Amino acid sequence: MLRLAFITHGSTGDTVPIIRLAQAAVQSGHEATLLAGSFWREAAESRGIRFLAIPPYGDKSEQVDYMQRFAPIRNKRVLLEKMFAKGDEWQSEILPKLEEILPKTDSLVCSSLFPLYTPLAQKHGLPTISVHFCPNTYHSPFHPPDDLLPLPQWFPRGVQRSWNEGFTTVADRYLVGKLNRNISRPEQRLASWLRSPTDFHLVLAPSLLHRGQPGDLPANTAFTGFLQGGFSAEDSDEQSNTQAGCPILTFGSVTTDKLKEEFRLLYRSWPKERGLLVQEGWFTPPKPPEDSLIRIVPPAPHGPLFSAASSIIHHGGAGTTTSAFYAGKPQIVIPHFADQDYWAKTVKRQGCGMSLTRRGWGKSLGKAVETIESKADYAERATDFAKLIAREDSAVAAIRKIESWVEGS
Repeated sequence: MLRLAFITHGSTGDTVPIIRLAQAAVQSGHEATLLAGSFWREAAESRGIRFLAIPPYGDKSEQVDYMQRFAPIRNKRVLLEKMFAKGDEWQSEILPKLEEILPKTDSLVCSSLFPLYTPLAQKHGLPTISVHFCPNTYHSPFHPPDDLLPLPQWFPRGVQRSWNEGFTTVADRYLVGKLNRNISRPEQRLASWLRSPTDFHLVLAPSLLHRGQPGDLPANTAFTGFLQGGFSAEDSDEQSNTQAGCPILTFGSVTTDKLKEEFRLLYRSWPKERGLLVQEGWFTPPKPPEDSLIRIVPPAPHGPLFSAASSIIHHGGAGTTTSAFYAGKPQIVIPHFADQDYWAKTVKRQGCGMSLTRRGWGKSLGKAVETIESKADYAERATDFAKLIAREDSAVAAIRKIESWVEGS
């Protein structure tokens, strides 16, 4: 039996995968302790996970406030700096709780975005594991992280490796320098963010999304497949049969000042004879016209809802995209910030859908839905991709990797 500590910051897409992994650890006979914002207490404790609250201590409205602050920031480096600066304000409350549990822990598991707890774990002689929610942040000798320019594949592999290693090293030093300015405690400052922020890296994506060759991955990196079923396959969804067979639109935890106007454009432009489900998230959409076939449904697990849809329109969050892939339905991605552009590109690369820009999507969505639902290729590729990824269970695979890594450390 292992004693695992999980720590996470952020919204649904950052926290749900960590809770799901902690739940899988408990189901495998291990002890799991989660440090997260108070909002997540019930979700953790109901799954047998010991919970320690860390800031923020507020309810959903506080989470929404943070999202409204961060969502308009398009530059990924600046976004990370802002998040690190905010997190630094909380460390006087977080670190004592970590110091309390780490002596009774076998490994620390954290989000790849926030590896600043690695030095503390190392002080206690603990191996550290980072969780990557999408395959655009890990380091591979033959494929650099997203936004770093790779050489064309016709270059000799030795040249590609030297280029990628050198480019990644320079980018890592630059990024670490920027992030460390927002970490006030010297003992928490990062030595690496891109190359080796932790001892082991779990990428919660299927290996077919690794864009290099199978042997390219470092020994301390593993693709373990998409998480299945959100929190749990047992979660129910009373709204799953509402207007089955029409498109569904969901933006998860994204909330911006511009969304209200985009929804008004949507309501004016959407075909009167066509149904549409709009799922509430952290943003509450305005009420649709009474003479339209647009219906608002409350938050609910994506599995049954997506399976009943004709197509899925969403923001490109890692968890939502994963659920849409599992549903095997054509997708339209409207990315807003962070890794959502990556997922929009992935959906297009796999031939499962298309993307729209975050400005003006309300007016063009009706025509885009007509396009992806009228072309059989989108549906066929989405179905084929769903069959490929259904063979893996990331939660179980990830726990097995954690067991083997910790026991061998």
